[in-house]
Amino acid sequence: MIRKEQVRIGMRIVGDDPESPESYPYKGTVTALCETGRNETDFYIVIKLDGESMRQPEISRCCPEGIMRCFPWTVSPEEKPEKRNNIPSTAYTAVETSRGFLFFTHTEEGRRSLREFLQEMVDSYFEPSFDLGPVCVYEAEGVLPDLSPVNPEKMPLAAYPYARRPEDFRLDARYRNRMRPTAEDFRSFCHNAGCTVSHRNGNIADTLEALKRYDRHLETLRHMPEAAPHEEDETRKTRQQLQRLPDSAYDIRGHRTAGRIPDDPAPEISVEGVSLSASRRGILKAGLGLYLSREIRAAPAHTYAWVDRNTERIVFGSRPPGDRETAGFKRDTGKRSSASPRSTKKKTGPQHKM
Repeated sequence: MIRKEQVRIGMRIVGDDPESPESYPYKGTVTALCETGRNETDFYIVIKLDGESMRQPEISRCCPEGIMRCFPWTVSPEEKPEKRNNIPSTAYTAVETSRGFLFFTHTEEGRRSLREFLQEMVDSYFEPSFDLGPVCVYEAEGVLPDLSPVNPEKMPLAAYPYARRPEDFRLDARYRNRMRPTAEDFRSFCHNAGCTVSHRNGNIADTLEALKRYDRHLETLRHMPEAAPHEEDETRKTRQQLQRLPDSAYDIRGHRTAGRIPDDPAPEISVEGVSLSASRRGILKAGLGLYLSREIRAAPAHTYAWVDRNTERIVFGSRPPGDRETAGFKRDTGKRSSASPRSTKKKTGPQHKM
């Protein structure tokens, strides 16, 4: 539909009455705007049809002179791409991920391709291998280099043809999400992407939300002197029982049990930004503390790693655990070195041979 204030003599418009099964698409140039006199919004447009439209037999029969009267609800302005340096500039929806950009045109094909990509992200959201966050969705406009992939077909997330941001590209952010493994970020992304939620991911989100409520309640009880000890104990037991559901049924990104991580067949697994190879995970699986060399630490607090025996989680610290032997790797040979808890305590800092 076109508004009266949009109409200009000489402008290009396109038409195709969606309510008429006998209508045919056409294009033309506005030659006049005529009011009917009934009210200010009641008008029709006179256009001169272009040659391509006149080559349609149905159009040429009804408009032999190439002149057509159009009602405002049957036409719209022709979207003519702007030009920069004489090169057509096109509008896209762009999705930025940690791996790069994907571009989707504002066509039925582009919208379908975008829906499939976003749905694949939702379906894989809690998978341990998911690594596309943070994510930002833009309205984009510019010129893509030749042979740049647009509207990619559905494929595994890691196989999509992610690209760098093109030069001189205008990006207007429409939505951002850190894509953390939390119920809040997950539900926000599903809502804004317009995607469906599987029963599995719905159960995970509900469980994570409930665990967070119990954690808040426990924190409140710890700061309330008048709180009954049995209430805190009961709350903690209930939370532990609830934790068994995701630990036994799901392998959740950011919430993986220590038992699942060492057995993962992947060559490298990232935990809190620390890359754990199969050999390093073997040390943790053996119940030892792990000394992390400086080049793989994500922060000073990531000097040592071990499995917490109460929570079955891999935790990090700047000091070695005092209840077990600590091991690392010699830099030159790759052989494991170790130190007993007693000898470790006597040292002023990590003295492991790497």
